[in-house]
Amino acid sequence: MPPLATDDAVQLFVARAHAAGVPLALSDDLAPVVSEICLRLDGLPLAIELAAARTRAFPVQQIASRLNDRFRLLTGGSRTALPRQQTLRAVVDWSYELLFDDEQRIFERLSVFPGGCDLATAEAVCVDESLGASELADIVQALVDKSLVIALPTGDDVRFVQLQTLAQYGREKLAERGDAERVRDAMAAHFARLCARRPRTPDRCQSSDSSNARATRRSAVSTPSVKLSYIGARTASNSLLRLQPIAVMSHWSRPGASDCRR
Repeated sequence: MPPLATDDAVQLFVARAHAAGVPLALSDDLAPVVSEICLRLDGLPLAIELAAARTRAFPVQQIASRLNDRFRLLTGGSRTALPRQQTLRAVVDWSYELLFDDEQRIFERLSVFPGGCDLATAEAVCVDESLGASELADIVQALVDKSLVIALPTGDDVRFVQLQTLAQYGREKLAERGDAERVRDAMAAHFARLCARRPRTPDRCQSSDSSNARATRRSAVSTPSVKLSYIGARTASNSLLRLQPIAVMSHWSRPGASDCRR
């Protein structure tokens, strides 16, 4: 079943909570919290039903605060459902396991882009020695056809994004494979090169990539290898910033510092 619109998702949440024995009155305080839950669960009906079932044990506000660990929280579906439909993780596991190995790897690598990416960016970040850029378009198209990636037209281009639930799963699988640091290194180097090609102006990064740049900055601050990759790429690109590494990263980690705007 495709994702629901927000209003329909909220109605489903309320109905399933009521069926679980917890009548919800959508007060001015509660309605935004339920809407947030439905949005963060991407409007996925099964995820919303599982979250609503948790109202028997947790206040709605606590459910919302625990969604960063949604795969652990959202368990305990209907006992009459197929095993793959009893938990959110089981549903995503089932879809993931149907992918070919190269599709799994690209699915995982695309999860590092919170703002999605175009094909050129995916080619710069997601390929490696065993999986070339010439293969990427067909693999991404296969993921779109299997509803694991969404293709969003943006003017003359197309941007590829994942639902939050799928992206979280992809990042977990990327870490399990031991590939997360290498992919984030490649992402850091790519966005650093983009920054270095452009003058330091407020509109340097298109809004579609600002969340990706913020994610790169956070990784650079917290992960030594990503930090070195980020600094090295910026230094190699016409020596845009001839500063000591600590000073560079201090700048990029400050609240309100440039998000590598293009």
